[in-house]
Amino acid sequence: MSDLDNSGRKDFTTATAPDGGGGGGGKGYPDESYYPARLGPSDLGLNQIKRAIVERRWLILACIALGVAVATALTLMMTPLYRASILLELNPPEVEILEGTTQVTQGRNQLYFLETQYGLLESEALAQRVARELNLVSDPQFANQEASREDRLRQAAQRLRNGLTVVPETGSQLVRVYFTSPDREQSARIVNSFGENFIETNLERGYDASSFAREFLEDELATVQADLEASEQALNAFAQQSGIVTIRGTGEDGQVVEGGSLEDSSLTALNAALTNARIARVGAEQRYRQAQQAGPNNIVVAGTSALRQDRARLQAEYEQKLELFRPEYPEMQELQRRIAGLDRAIAQEAQQLTGGDLNTLRAEFLAARDAEQELQARVEALKGEVLSQRNQTIQSNILQRQVDTNRALYDALLQRYKEIGVTGGIGKSPVSLVDRARAPTAPFRPNIPLNILAGLVLGLIAGIVLAVAFELIFDTVKLPDDVRQRMGLRLLGVIPEEDEEDATIDALEDPKSGVSEAYASARTALQFIREGGAPKTIALTSTRPAEGKSTSAYGLARSFSRIGKRALLIDADMRRPTFESESGAAGGLLRLLTSEDPLSAHVQGSGHANLDLLPAGKGQGNAAELLASSRLETIIKQAERDYDVVIIDGPPVIGLADAPLLASVAEATVIIVESGGARIGAVSETVNRLRSSHAKVAGVILTKFPAKLADSDYYYYYDYAYGKTGKRESSRKITLSRGGS
Repeated sequence: MSDLDNSGRKDFTTATAPDGGGGGGGKGYPDESYYPARLGPSDLGLNQIKRAIVERRWLILACIALGVAVATALTLMMTPLYRASILLELNPPEVEILEGTTQVTQGRNQLYFLETQYGLLESEALAQRVARELNLVSDPQFANQEASREDRLRQAAQRLRNGLTVVPETGSQLVRVYFTSPDREQSARIVNSFGENFIETNLERGYDASSFAREFLEDELATVQADLEASEQALNAFAQQSGIVTIRGTGEDGQVVEGGSLEDSSLTALNAALTNARIARVGAEQRYRQAQQAGPNNIVVAGTSALRQDRARLQAEYEQKLELFRPEYPEMQELQRRIAGLDRAIAQEAQQLTGGDLNTLRAEFLAARDAEQELQARVEALKGEVLSQRNQTIQSNILQRQVDTNRALYDALLQRYKEIGVTGGIGKSPVSLVDRARAPTAPFRPNIPLNILAGLVLGLIAGIVLAVAFELIFDTVKLPDDVRQRMGLRLLGVIPEEDEEDATIDALEDPKSGVSEAYASARTALQFIREGGAPKTIALTSTRPAEGKSTSAYGLARSFSRIGKRALLIDADMRRPTFESESGAAGGLLRLLTSEDPLSAHVQGSGHANLDLLPAGKGQGNAAELLASSRLETIIKQAERDYDVVIIDGPPVIGLADAPLLASVAEATVIIVESGGARIGAVSETVNRLRSSHAKVAGVILTKFPAKLADSDYYYYYDYAYGKTGKRESSRKITLSRGGS
């Protein structure tokens, strides 16, 4: 036995882990780094949610059914409501920028206008107007008939506002107005009344604005008229006091035009007469001077020289055209008539000049000169009068401007007043009714399909939430993945659930049963956790009672014995023993711990080849104190020398010290976990307690694995019948026969 130390214990310090990692520790078991353990449950993951949904699918289906039932019941209990609608078009007002030009309201102002109209549609004033028009104050559905009329009106208006919905059409100036009521005819009647009264109120607001403008203009006209009359009276009084007489004329448009003063008019007329007299004097003087210089015969020629020149020109033109036209041609006859006319004029002027003399021309010249001088003197005299009146004219002009200003203001106000008087009551409404409402044929609410669908969805959500909540509340170890991924421990085997606990024991007697195959798989996993084979001493414990720990100890022992290994099953749960032999001998582990007896004196046969039993036995003493003594290690060393494998069935960890003490002297510790029974946090705490006592946790055997959780990802089918009861292991005795098997 070269691989045994002085005490007979095999040295595993050089053993390697199955993944090639180095071994460690005094008992040759792989070091703890190969078995990382989470000290608590992991975060909720997708697989856990999926598992919760699959496991609690009936809860989810029940929640869905409940949701659909509740939704259906509530839908049938609801009063049917009908909704009618109208379509309105909101036209922004046109703003007059200049006279005769208009511009439509745009941009932000248009948005403000639309928002204002939406608010007016939902206003209490409009609702009260509709209530009065439809006499809803007398309808018990809208108002308490025992209240006063004002209170009933407010109640009816509030009821109307509660049933009204204003929905603008996106990207347009259209707005849809809805009203919901239990009466289909009433819903259409009320919403139509809302539209009609809304249009009327807009028109009335325009008319009221025009009435206010008319009243304002009337007051302003009266004030301006009084100012105009006062200014005209002041101008007239000043004119009478100063003696200024103004002359009125008529313009091209027929309007009366104020002229200057009387002196100004006289001066203007005398200036014109003086100009004409000066012209006449110059002409007479020129004729007289020419007559003095020329002789009597030349007077005629000089006087008619201009006419002769015109005749010569026409005669030349006539002779030139005679080469092209005949004398009978109309143009030629016209030239002949003009030449004849000039001949007559020359003869008449020559006769006049011949009949006069130099004295006559001199008399005409002198008369013209005297007339010019007289007019010149009168103009000079009138200029002085005009200059003296200029100071008075300035004040008169100031008063005249006041009169003109008041008259222009009065005329403008009067014109505006006439325009408002004609068009003030015929304004354009900014609202028009596009579509009137008709009585709806089907109720708006309740929507039975939608409500049932909502109940189904809510039930589904509630079911999933409850399933996940139960999964979190009852966060138990159920599947192999929980052991490997959520706890970081090795999974040694999965034991199927049987209908009854006795059936499990009976199935262990059949090497071909599914339970026997499952424990054989766990035995194989223990054999391959290190290179030297299975550990010599294996302690089994659990987090809590009734997880299948004793059954698993017996199953592993039977599996080792079937392959020719001499196995010893030690019942170390002295507080609650499980195994006993048919002989009922009093000896056992408790007697060994309190005496120096050899191990063989208390070992009993099990009735199976290669399998012996060391029962707990009976005696006095505290179990924890006895297990803490050095005697326990001596007993284990004796068992390891006499047997190939020692299986220790220890108590649950819970709050006791027994299991850590037993695990500390074993080469490997296996934790038995009931599927769906042990909490992950509790199992993690069990691992922590065992490791704090320097125990080597080899892994977990998952027991009572239900058929509903078995699938190709988690479990290999061993051709056994899965149980359905889910009963836990009861407190019972496993009696081993002393006969051969």
